[in-house]
This record gives sequence, structure tokens and C-alpha cells, in this order.
Amino acid sequence: MPDRNRQNRRTQRQVTGNPIAQNPLLRRGGVHEKSNSVKRQNAKRDLQQRVRAWRNPVSLALLAA
Repeated sequence: MPDRNRQNRRTQRQVTGNPIAQNPLLRRGGVHEKSNSVKRQNAKRDLQQRVRAWRNPVSLALLAA
């Protein structure tokens, strides 16, 4: 019986520190870039603004001034 307990203690992994902080996805680090969804939203917004300016000649004149 004592041999079994000793073996279990060897195979058990000791948890040290905060498991959330050790998440491999959180270790990516590096330069923080905008996500693809944000880039897509910005491009869509820019396109809509250009279309509105192209359709409305008054706003086009204001943009040129």
C-alpha cells in the first residue's frame, strides 16, 4: 500500500502559480496589431464614406475645399 502512494505522488503534477497566467495563448506577446475584424470594419466604414461623398456633390465640394 505505501508503494502505491509513493508512485502516485511521483506521477502527480505540481501546479505552481496562476494557471490563467500560464495559458499559452496569453504568452504570444509582441506587437499588438489590430484584429482582422477591426480592419474590415474600418475599410467598410471608409468605403461607405467615399460612396456618400461621391453621390453627394455638395459634400464633395466641401471635401475639396
